[in-house]
Amino acid sequence: MIQQEFLSTLKNLVPSSLVFSDILCKILDISQDSAYRRIRCEKLLTIDEIAKLCQYFHLSFDNFLHTDKSSVTFNYSSLNTQQNFKEYLSKILDMLKKMQGIPNAQIIYGADDIPIFHHFNHPEHTAFKVFYWQQSVLNLPEWQGQKFATYKIEPETIQICKEIYDLYQKTPSIEIWTDESANSTFRQIMYYWEAGLFENPDEMRIVCEQFLEILQNIEKAAEKSFKKASFELYQSEIQVGNNCVLVSFGNFQIVYLRHQTFNVMTTMNQDFCQETSAFLQNMTKKSLLISGSSEKQRRNFFQQMYHRIQKILAEIKQ
Repeated sequence: MIQQEFLSTLKNLVPSSLVFSDILCKILDISQDSAYRRIRCEKLLTIDEIAKLCQYFHLSFDNFLHTDKSSVTFNYSSLNTQQNFKEYLSKILDMLKKMQGIPNAQIIYGADDIPIFHHFNHPEHTAFKVFYWQQSVLNLPEWQGQKFATYKIEPETIQICKEIYDLYQKTPSIEIWTDESANSTFRQIMYYWEAGLFENPDEMRIVCEQFLEILQNIEKAAEKSFKKASFELYQSEIQVGNNCVLVSFGNFQIVYLRHQTFNVMTTMNQDFCQETSAFLQNMTKKSLLISGSSEKQRRNFFQQMYHRIQKILAEIKQ
């Protein structure tokens, strides 16, 4: 029954610390008895109730209709305003919060770039990435013609990013990197330096030093196969081609795909998710596990990036 599948999916998205019937009561403004009647499928959900639940859990009901196996429904939000960008960050934070306490929750990240979560541990580096994305990638009008400075990014945005970083550290994850994954950040920093887009040149040094520390922390986590949760890091010789993220909530999965450099499309279509899972698992089999074991390969992998940052720091001191 579609309602049973729909509500079962929603239940998988609720942390074990919360009671699903309580969530239904809150969203639908109904009693506990009415909530349980819907959970047992004794009473059908109304169209309005389905809409409220889909809006709250950020999913499309099309995924449950099974009308055409060749069709996949994606959710897409254009990041065309500063407010949309902040909402995008808030959705990432909300997803990570929901994953806490859910058994077997995990993120598998095919990383064309360094996974976004890692950039959010230091305020200046966070501010630089947020500024760059909004000005140079999303081309938001209010940022055009400006030079970067940390103070221009709202403290609330920096705080959301820090919470994202902290929760990701507590979330089991598998990351698949290539030798090119760090290149975009290197190019972004050098482009802003060469174009004179740092309002205070000393902030470039700070951003670079913090980027170095970010990479060092990732290497330490890879060495232990642990951050504040299990962590596997793979080095792939095959280019990922696009950031692809598979989020698992127990037996339920969501796929996030990058679109137009930074925008994201999301689907909960389980056939598509299972195919994506098989693709990412196949990538790990063809890649070198550099967390836990393979000390020499791991060291060489990160040393290349350290050398590049140190070269940049030497250039700006001249």
